[in-house]
Amino acid sequence: MKFSVLLITGSSDRVALETVENIASQSGGLTKDIFLIIAGDFTEDDRKKLYLERSAAYGMTAFINVGEKSEAELLNTFVRFANAEYCTVMRAGAKADPSYFPRLTAALDEDKELNFACGRRLAANKEQLERELTLPKGILELDKVFCAFPDSLEGVCARTSYLAEHPFETEAGTFAEQKNMLAMLNDCRRIWYDSTLNVLQADCTKNYEDAESFPPDAMTAKWHTEIFENCILPIEENCKGKDGRLPLFLQHYAATEVLRRIDYGRLLTNFPEKERETVIKTLTKALAPVEDKVLCGVYADDLPHCTVSDKRIILGLKHGREDYYTDLGYSREKLFAVQKDIVLADSTALNIRIDLINHRKDMLEIDGRFDDMFNQRRTKLIAEYAGKEYTMTYDSKSAKHFFFGKEISEEKSFHLTFPLTGTRAELRFFLLFKGCRYEIKQRCSGQWSAKLLDDRYDSFLRLTNDICITCEGGRLVTQPMPLSEQRRRFSKAVSLSARDGVSFSLRTACKWSERWARGKSIWLFADDPELGGGAAEDMFRYAMTRHDEVYCYYLTEKGSPAAERLVADGYRPLYAGSFLHKMIYLNAQAYITTKPRADRINFCGMTEAQSTLGRHIRKNVIMLQNSPEDMPNVSENKRICDNVRLYFCGTKKYLDELKKPEYGYDNTDVMRLTGLTCYDRIKDISGENKLLLMFAHHKAEDNADFIDTEIFRNIRTLLENKRFTDALTDSGYTLTIALRGVNDNDADILPKHDRITVLTDDPDEDELKSRAALIVTDNGEETAAGVMRKPLIYFGGEGGYDFGERAENADKLADLLCSYLKDGVHQSEEKSRAADEYFGREELGYKREIYNEIITWLYENGEIDGYEDFEVADENEYEN
Repeated sequence: MKFSVLLITGSSDRVALETVENIASQSGGLTKDIFLIIAGDFTEDDRKKLYLERSAAYGMTAFINVGEKSEAELLNTFVRFANAEYCTVMRAGAKADPSYFPRLTAALDEDKELNFACGRRLAANKEQLERELTLPKGILELDKVFCAFPDSLEGVCARTSYLAEHPFETEAGTFAEQKNMLAMLNDCRRIWYDSTLNVLQADCTKNYEDAESFPPDAMTAKWHTEIFENCILPIEENCKGKDGRLPLFLQHYAATEVLRRIDYGRLLTNFPEKERETVIKTLTKALAPVEDKVLCGVYADDLPHCTVSDKRIILGLKHGREDYYTDLGYSREKLFAVQKDIVLADSTALNIRIDLINHRKDMLEIDGRFDDMFNQRRTKLIAEYAGKEYTMTYDSKSAKHFFFGKEISEEKSFHLTFPLTGTRAELRFFLLFKGCRYEIKQRCSGQWSAKLLDDRYDSFLRLTNDICITCEGGRLVTQPMPLSEQRRRFSKAVSLSARDGVSFSLRTACKWSERWARGKSIWLFADDPELGGGAAEDMFRYAMTRHDEVYCYYLTEKGSPAAERLVADGYRPLYAGSFLHKMIYLNAQAYITTKPRADRINFCGMTEAQSTLGRHIRKNVIMLQNSPEDMPNVSENKRICDNVRLYFCGTKKYLDELKKPEYGYDNTDVMRLTGLTCYDRIKDISGENKLLLMFAHHKAEDNADFIDTEIFRNIRTLLENKRFTDALTDSGYTLTIALRGVNDNDADILPKHDRITVLTDDPDEDELKSRAALIVTDNGEETAAGVMRKPLIYFGGEGGYDFGERAENADKLADLLCSYLKDGVHQSEEKSRAADEYFGREELGYKREIYNEIITWLYENGEIDGYEDFEVADENEYEN
């Protein structure tokens, strides 16, 4: 036989049979000289028949029962019984080009010194190196070309006698084929390669796009280090030359495998710390014989898809410093990142990515980021605008980067504020090093908050009525722009939007609605469009009671509960996705919402307008906390996501979360603690009721009778405390105990008292809280008492806030209650201040406070000309 093929079947016979037919149909006259050996589980004769029917064209067909054989044992068995001059391995699903194997065997026939020949080996889940496309047809010297050699036998035509002399090692486990192939190539150093021939390999390995796609074993060090321990490290040890140097193609291979682990490490953000050390040590050990020139891509074959950030990490691994920075070199024109005598990159490769542009109180605000390429301690980045220099405030709002669970620095983000000039001026960035200035060009990042497109006449952002900003030649430029010029540029943008599929009717409506909306205060309110009923609806209803010159719209879906309520109350909702919705959103002055990612909600179904018309939106996004249970999420509530101009927080807990650096609000005055709109519905009607209220919850799932619980014992101890009951009688107060999960019979067991009532039905808790002068609760999330500034005692349960007190046991509770009854049942100044800090304080109503803050902010930022048309006084007789 001329050629022997080992076909390794998988779980699907259909896929394997397609490979059998492909090899036969594409091999031409060679097919009759092919000995096909099929490896799989062939305990059933019927399964063999399937393959024998399809392999009639082959010269010979045989079967190998894999059974418990390891990969090395299977390959050694195949080589031993191949009975052919040349051989290869194919896996179920693989497919070859026409004449793939005949042309490779012919090449080996012509040169008896060659042992391997192959074409481009493609796999559905692997990106191929562009370098392979340009390689010439013929012999590749592996000392000169490092990127096209095969690391397995699949699709490779090998001389069988040579394989027999180099048996596969069982000690290498699943990496036996890989290890043996590298060792043989190190011995040969020459292969035949034809880039015009392709073989599609079976897709045996998996793509990992996020942490969830990894198998559970990926959270262990062994999963990542196996290939190094069993294959690469032994190869590095055994394949060094007489001078102790590892061949360049093997250096390249080791570095490529480390790069693959770097990609994995970026995805595995929660990697266990105790496993991490093992991974890092192994990667460092694997890189020890790899030269810096290979890692930096000095030779003709650069590492595949290796960015400057990748090179920093891989060099840091090799040299034992994960926060690795290269040295710096410089000339008059460029600053260089230098590794010894190797240039990794220069300052012209660095650019400032602009993420956000704002105008506020005659100040221009810029948020941006850049690659962490140059050591910040040795360089300084400054901005120059209108003849003055400004230093950036570095922050941490960019997406965090991790490497096997440890945060690493790949990008620097910054905030820059400077006064806006009324004449044309350019914003320029310079990197300073040893007295030299190197300009760093800018580009708009593509974030919606950046608004601008690079070097486009139709891309501009109006900062004031007559000052606009554009991006020209890698610099932001502010300049006076007459209204006529603004309209020409906007008309150009509308015209160009036709290329993106924006309909003629929408283009026309946008063009004319912009003129109608100019100078008008249009406010769009939105909760979740499917449901509504949140803080934005509260604010919409409140705004409609004001006699201000504001056009108010509430966005919701047709048929939603919110739409039905609003229509019943005489309002007209704005329906999501309607033509009017598009016009209002594109021209709104303020977008007041509880849902982040305004672009997703409002551009849903109108993506054709998003890329062009959407960039001219100048609206102010105003976020509202919707409920006490709400907590922000970094990926959704980061300032860059929506370019939030005002953020109204209802609780200090929410505010403190937003203050974390990753949200991007820490160096701004965007946040306000004003309380929640729903707090306006919490009314104190205690009056002369003289009611003390206690809540206790017995959970049936606790598998204990009420009489055997801690709750029962505590309440009984309190009711049997004579000092407390006497104080209750003398004060004229009553105590109501609301028991949840307790029936009347169990409640009757508690001690009786004339001034104490026990409720077991489902009482109206909100009414009881409103009537009570003091509240005792086992709910650590109770907030209503704090809103009404009533004494609050947490008793039992977990949690609690600073505006309440905690009683550890029934005796302590009795002491606290006696103290309140003696001194008058009112909240102390200390607890009142704590409640002010947590909720904010606005006695006339939280909705009024939020509304007036918006009006004030719009005036201070030139969005409205004055207060004349707006009622912002403490009293407003027209409000409902």
